[in-house]
Amino acid sequence: MGPAMRLHGAFVPRSIVALSRHQFASARVASVAVQLVAGDWVAARRAELLRAPIRALRERDQTWSGSRSGEPLDGKVLAAVLSDLLSQCVAERLIPEADYRLRVQRDDGYGVCGFRCVVEVGLDPSVRIRLADALAAALVPWNRAVTRDGRPFPLIGVEVRRPAGSMSLST
Repeated sequence: MGPAMRLHGAFVPRSIVALSRHQFASARVASVAVQLVAGDWVAARRAELLRAPIRALRERDQTWSGSRSGEPLDGKVLAAVLSDLLSQCVAERLIPEADYRLRVQRDDGYGVCGFRCVVEVGLDPSVRIRLADALAAALVPWNRAVTRDGRPFPLIGVEVRRPAGSMSLST
């Protein structure tokens, strides 16, 4: 969990994350539980936000917009982000070094701008699945969701497949 939080530029104490698995009788009971488990962290965070409200509002805006950079995403920026994330995944040994081909396609379906990130690599299907999961998780700070058919639909999709015309490594 620590590396994921560092990757997303966020930190929440493990004790608070552990509380998210519990169901409480009321919001007041949940609030008391958080105070008991991480009251010092909550108080320090609240004081920090009060000292720098403009920074706190900017941080909140970035969190809710999904943008770490504060600039609107376009295909080139997203391709650079994806390339950097691939490098980090290799460095963290989540995936092996290989010939990764990246392509970002703009998708303006339903009048909402989204992107489809396609990674082509000649690796085993299980490695491709791990890569797709790692990239989707790593793109969370940049991603936003719209509601389609009553469900959230991410604006940045990730697809990892083997290159066209190549043979599968598994037999």
